[in-house]
Amino acid sequence: MKFKKMILTALILTTLSACGKKTYQDGVYEGEYKNDDDVGGKSTVKLEIKDGKIISVDFKSYDKKGDLKDENYGKNSGEEGYRRAQRSVAGMKKYPGMLIEKQDINNIDTVSGATVSKKEFQEAVKDALKKGVK
Repeated sequence: MKFKKMILTALILTTLSACGKKTYQDGVYEGEYKNDDDVGGKSTVKLEIKDGKIISVDFKSYDKKGDLKDENYGKNSGEEGYRRAQRSVAGMKKYPGMLIEKQDINNIDTVSGATVSKKEFQEAVKDALKKGVK
């Protein structure tokens, strides 16, 4: 009987903690994600939290050479490669706004052409948010 009570108590505590939404301290937090697969590169985010909400997000992504993925990204890849690279850049620029709107990194949509960037963005945001948990 005592064992059953312990299991029931543990189950209730686990359920309650899983239901609790994390809250964040106001401040600016930075996160990073290094992509170790074939794509390489890294992504960084800088989040500002005010009144427990994400109010600004700065997202930067770098290729495996360390070059910023911007309007020059993919220029040396031929016309089609450049077009694809720029589609990715345009897509990844949407993720910060989506995060501010949704306030949940697990609830943002994937933008066509920027799937890898989404994963990198999510992981960098998670890294930043770990630093701001109350």
